[in-house]
Amino acid sequence: MEVDQQSQEVHPFEEIVPQSQPLIGQIPNISGGYSYPISDLDSLLRFLCLGVNDRVYRANTQHTEFCRANVKFIDRLIQDGRGSEVIKCIRDVSIQGRAYKHDTTLYALAICARSNNLETKQSAYEILNDVCRIPTHLFQFVNYCEELSEITSGWGRAHRMGISNWYNSFKSEDPQNHKSAKKLAYLVTKYKRRHGWTHRDAVRLAHVHPKTTDIRLIIEYIFGKSITVNNTPNQASISEFLDAARRAKRCNDVEEIRSLIANYHLSRNIYLLILK
Repeated sequence: MEVDQQSQEVHPFEEIVPQSQPLIGQIPNISGGYSYPISDLDSLLRFLCLGVNDRVYRANTQHTEFCRANVKFIDRLIQDGRGSEVIKCIRDVSIQGRAYKHDTTLYALAICARSNNLETKQSAYEILNDVCRIPTHLFQFVNYCEELSEITSGWGRAHRMGISNWYNSFKSEDPQNHKSAKKLAYLVTKYKRRHGWTHRDAVRLAHVHPKTTDIRLIIEYIFGKSITVNNTPNQASISEFLDAARRAKRCNDVEEIRSLIANYHLSRNIYLLILK
């Protein structure tokens, strides 16, 4: 009912649209009703945050398997020359922690990395270090890239350089210890295998060439080689940490393992089974 402001008379609507009919601008939805369409960029944001392509998030469903056919809006955005917007959206959602799980951002990033658009592809690998902050993310990204490659191996020049840059992005000195070589040593010992991938697989296939001696020490540890150390304090610290990780791995004495974890700040996750 409407009220005429001048005459204060109440009169019915001139046209009443039944629920079985769409309003102007509405389109059919998957529920059998009608809803307003959203842009491809909004669809991307919804996918990154909820992991689905509809309006409903189901907490009792594991949204871990994605299909390329369900994210066609990413391909449309790239084809329309809006790849930079896709990359920015992926990075913002990842850094701000807006996604329910990190799987969606990694899958979308893998699609961009496998794009035929050179600019989008380069931009995808430029933000790889921002999105893949731990080896678990890196290995899952690699896994998605191989799935999307289908026929080819997926280890082209751009992909190899992207993975190599991830390992070499850890600097010898970092006051906050977020991207230091010592931090990489910790990550390598904590996340040894994820999603069927190991550091040895990634380093071997990416042909990683260490840019610093600190990274070289960690690569030698990954391949089980004897670590050669110079007399710099930073290298000595990394060598002691990796040596402690090896000793703890082979040790059966619970008290000694506890001592190594406490003294060298080793990850407890690696030796959980031994401690039990």
